[in-house]
Amino acid sequence: MQVKWVISVLVGAALLSACGDGAASGSSSTIAVNLNSTSFATLAPTLSTVPSETTTPAAGQVSAVAQDYEIVAGDVPVNVAKAFGVTLDALVLANANTPNYAAFYVGLSIKIPEGALVPAPTTTVAAGTATANAATTTTVAADANGCTAGTHEIVAGDLPGTVAKKYDVTLEQLIAANAGTNGYKSFIVGTKIVIPCS
Repeated sequence: MQVKWVISVLVGAALLSACGDGAASGSSSTIAVNLNSTSFATLAPTLSTVPSETTTPAAGQVSAVAQDYEIVAGDVPVNVAKAFGVTLDALVLANANTPNYAAFYVGLSIKIPEGALVPAPTTTVAAGTATANAATTTTVAADANGCTAGTHEIVAGDLPGTVAKKYDVTLEQLIAANAGTNGYKSFIVGTKIVIPCS
């Protein structure tokens, strides 16, 4: 048992002495390192040789950048998200810093997140001309008393009850007349609603 202990001590001493720098025991050695500054030549930064994207994606393609969109009458967040092929959550997140996004009113400029589809260009239709893409309008026939329903464009501050009162109809009549009107349930500014006969 003592032999193993003596061998262990001898091996340890040999290893420690092998770590020395060959100087006499008891003396220490010093290594000097030059810490003076030196002048190094530097190269100018290299500009990227990757060409920038100059082509705009065509309608129906995915956009690599965020797009601006102006809300029009009848728009609701879920329909805008569907039109651009993004989730409602992605649309809300992209507009976290857009003032008045929660109001979602006509004319508000919002952001469509990157990765969304590029919409088809809109065309302006001159008065009196017809097109296959033009929105269809329904003509309401006069009732037995000769009354024809009217329309009202929702403005800021309008509420269903105040609009009904303004046109002397009940709230129930107003709701029934607009059962198929997009944007009526949220009472979105700019939406044209039907005013029934009183």
